[in-house]
Amino acid sequence: MSIATEDRTRRRTDAADALTQQAGRSDASAIVLRLDDGLSYLRNTLYTRIHTDVERNFGEDSMLVPLSHDRTEQRTKGEIELFMISEVIDEAGEASFLDVPADWLRRWLMELRLGDKQDRPLVAERLEYYQAQEEKRRHLAFSTILERTFPEARRVPLVLYKLFPLAVRVATAVAFGDSLRAGELRNRQLSILPAIADCRSCHGGLVDVDDSCRECGNPLWTIRYMTEMD
Repeated sequence: MSIATEDRTRRRTDAADALTQQAGRSDASAIVLRLDDGLSYLRNTLYTRIHTDVERNFGEDSMLVPLSHDRTEQRTKGEIELFMISEVIDEAGEASFLDVPADWLRRWLMELRLGDKQDRPLVAERLEYYQAQEEKRRHLAFSTILERTFPEARRVPLVLYKLFPLAVRVATAVAFGDSLRAGELRNRQLSILPAIADCRSCHGGLVDVDDSCRECGNPLWTIRYMTEMD
């Protein structure tokens, strides 16, 4: 087992124990597993959309290629993590998934998703910045920061930045076993991009937290699908 795998397993175990103790959830292990898998999948998929999908559909623009790709990828995924944490906190509160103090939930998510990176001053500062914004301003701030961090992100359809926050909320609802809430959130995505339902394979239905539709990319649709079906 690699060090990274051991660390992730430890963080999941600690998160499940903490959730059981704080909230009395008998399904804490399942919640942590689904949430952690779902968020990791969405983080990696969004990065694919703004990088691999962009180059596949528009070609590589030398003016937008970062000088240090590995470092830029790390920074970009870190930014995505902080935004997702802020969305999970909002969704958990709005849907009343947990009756726990907000500070506890914030710390719990940071420990689960960020590990030892959570104590870096810039990390806490950025997360506080996202949480201080109302929903629309937070989404705009995220897209702006992401495009500044990873210039290729400027070339994705703007609708992606409307669908992604809801995808995070869907993953949160699924993690907490609330399929009704997840369906309501998917309907909000359908109102933004009705073509979601036109996929011949998944028909826009909910998919497992660590799975996707090969035809359209659901739960985070490919650039090709969004541009051809919009």
